[in-house]
Amino acid sequence: MATINVTVQSLINSAEYDPYTLADTTTVGTFKTTIQTATGCSIDWFDLVYNNQVLDTTKTLAFYSISNGSTLRTANKISRLTTLEDRQ
Repeated sequence: MATINVTVQSLINSAEYDPYTLADTTTVGTFKTTIQTATGCSIDWFDLVYNNQVLDTTKTLAFYSISNGSTLRTANKISRLTTLEDRQ
């Protein structure tokens, strides 16, 4: 297990990137929960993308070879939410 520093495209302003420090054994799902806690944006609202691949929430960061200094993008999935109330 290694501690890594990664940046993620901001959910608030796509031109900004937010820094996170975590273990490379962290699952993508746990990482999304960490982002939710930091930003207040529901995990249902976004996916994480690395090397143009949407990341599976059950896999670890190490599985995707995400290492120290990596940058991840976010993919907005609000339009795919089930109800109009959720999308608003």
